[in-house]
Amino acid sequence: MKTRFGQSSFTLIELVLVMLIACTVLAMASPSLHGFFSGRKAEDTAGHMLALLHTCSTRAAAEGKAYRLYIDEDDDDDEVYRIERMKDGEFSTLSEAVGKDFVIPEGVTVEMETLGGSSVETILFYPDMTCDTGTITVAYGTEKTVLRCDCASEGYREYNEDAENEKE
Repeated sequence: MKTRFGQSSFTLIELVLVMLIACTVLAMASPSLHGFFSGRKAEDTAGHMLALLHTCSTRAAAEGKAYRLYIDEDDDDDEVYRIERMKDGEFSTLSEAVGKDFVIPEGVTVEMETLGGSSVETILFYPDMTCDTGTITVAYGTEKTVLRCDCASEGYREYNEDAENEKE
């Protein structure tokens, strides 16, 4: 539509119709987006844990002290994980930001076990750049991410079962 100054513009009716169509499309799409952000909880938690595992390995070698990733299931309200450093024969929490308690999101399960299948609460990292071997399985609903260390000197990495099955 043309205004009296020769500029084109939209009428109020046209703007309302566009908003109505946009709202209808959004209303139809929202149920399918319901689990979009919550479905990434396992992957996000596993990614954060992997970063902390690499931090433990690096700091243990640089400082010449043992580090560990510890899952505290006895915490009052939430299940938390953190890294700790060996000091005077005992593990203690770090005073830095990386040493704080990280809460495992609601509905996410974390299972740590040795390659032999024994359940553990800690994974140790030693000053000689080795660590405890094992797997960490982080799951939320049907989504699952596995972090695995097959060799003490290689460290943890994300393990893709589908890629392993394709090789066989």
